[in-house]
Amino acid sequence: MNKCLPLLLLAGMSCAVQAQDPTETEHKIGIKYSRLDQTASASGISGSADDKGNVYGIEYTALRPISDEETNKVKFGVNVAFDITTLDYDTSMEADLSMITLAPVISYSLIDEIDIYAKGGFVSWDADLPGATSLSGIDFIYGLGITYQSPNGAYSGLELTQFEGQDDGITLENTMASIKVGFKF
Repeated sequence: MNKCLPLLLLAGMSCAVQAQDPTETEHKIGIKYSRLDQTASASGISGSADDKGNVYGIEYTALRPISDEETNKVKFGVNVAFDITTLDYDTSMEADLSMITLAPVISYSLIDEIDIYAKGGFVSWDADLPGATSLSGIDFIYGLGITYQSPNGAYSGLELTQFEGQDDGITLENTMASIKVGFKF
């Protein structure tokens, strides 16, 4: 239950954001492709492994204006994402990694079509490593991004996220560079 508490708190905050006037809330749903760079190290063992993987994911973001300005609006909301990848090690071995992210988002509109944002929340991850080893955890994740919103409702964006997972004496440092597309409704 201790590991679920951060996710439950963020889910409650998300519901509170949505409970206000729902007509002002901006909803986005999309897909993303990321390139993951993971550095793994183990306590008591010198050296580390540097692994890469293609990540595929889906995401939902809800944003609500918190400023009254017509342009340069500040928005607050929540981002939920699910990502999967198979990491290729320098050898012929592979590892499967899945991630569920729940993170508050603060966004600033540079102009009507372009937003920059920052997010910080929690990621629940599970890694199936070679040799029947399985690692998992709930850890802090943070990221920065930019999105372009076209007049027809489609959006595209770039994002850089990072988190460090630890389990069973193994530390996984993860950095993801993402390209995403989707629709606002």
